Amino acid sequence: MIRNILIDLGNTIINNLGFDFKECLSYIYDNSSVKLEKKEFISLSYFIFKKKYSLRDINNCEISFSEYLKDISSKLAIVYKKSIKELEEDIYRKYVYDSVNNDAKDFLEYCFKNSLNVYLYSNSTFESDLLKITLNNFQIDKYFKNIYSSADFGYRKPSLLFFEKSKLEINKEESIFIGNDYLIDGYFAKECSLKFMWYNVKNEKDKYHLAELSFSIYKDLEEYIDENNK
Repeated sequence: MIRNILIDLGNTIINNLGFDFKECLSYIYDNSSVKLEKKEFISLSYFIFKKKYSLRDINNCEISFSEYLKDISSKLAIVYKKSIKELEEDIYRKYVYDSVNNDAKDFLEYCFKNSLNVYLYSNSTFESDLLKITLNNFQIDKYFKNIYSSADFGYRKPSLLFFEKSKLEINKEESIFIGNDYLIDGYFAKECSLKFMWYNVKNEKDKYHLAELSFSIYKDLEEYIDENNK
């Protein structure tokens, strides 16, 4: 029996179309009191970004964007004209570009109609309050019991600490994890002792035998769930 669905966000439900980081830094400059020239500010801020985020995929620790904003404020001696929360939300709304995967949207409706509990687990430098903006924009926020971002906890998939710190109490025997990133999502599911459902649109090989199911259309996953819930 499958009762709980844990699912990734980027390129699983939402298609990540880009984040215009240069324009983001320009916006930060325009909304700050800065003695530096804009070109120098952008260059230094980008250097700090690269250095700060360089170990993220090695140690599986997350750096929230709000923490980055605090860091450049401190290191470059700048004062923001807005609160960090307001500035971060402006940046998210203006410079994060996404579209919705309609196949996944239909799957979320399937989960809703079948009373399945859906929980979002996303690796993101933006906290869950901001991710909710995207879900609301595409009118899919109602489908989620809860939303967890790695930025909320300081740990990224595949770290088990991301799952543990979310304190989600579920029966793992009745739960699955869905994601598109074979290694990150696959090993996260393994660490969490969950069956991995691989959204595999490129039909790649399951070379490490991580996936319980490899699928490219969500209807196949719905059939798997229906079969298990007979």
